[in-house]
Amino acid sequence: MTVSSGDRVKRPAFQFYPRDWLADAALRSCSIGARGLWMDILCIAHEGEPYGYLRLNGQPVAIDMLARRVGESPKDVKRWLAELEIAGVPSRADDGALFSRRMVRDEHIREVRAASGSLACGRRRTSTR
Repeated sequence: MTVSSGDRVKRPAFQFYPRDWLADAALRSCSIGARGLWMDILCIAHEGEPYGYLRLNGQPVAIDMLARRVGESPKDVKRWLAELEIAGVPSRADDGALFSRRMVRDEHIREVRAASGSLACGRRRTSTR
């Protein structure tokens, strides 16, 4: 089930592939603390606007805010985030917001498929008349 919020659809869950998580060499090179932070970032980015981005009210989430959201100290969050970035796990937008390339790519694919599906439905309706 999806819930609509204006033009954006809010999904209650996102796809997670355990094999991909365990096989990602860049992610596996990071400490368990950094990997846990990344999982929390993914969960927060699932609620992000645009989808997959770590933003609050249109602004990149600062370290202090992220630390409060995940319940850890800013010092630890900064250290773990540095690990993730050195390993190339997250990407950064031009404004500095972190984002998940996978989430952004998957959302694009969902949008393309949804648009294709609605076009196909429209063609079926008009072709049966």
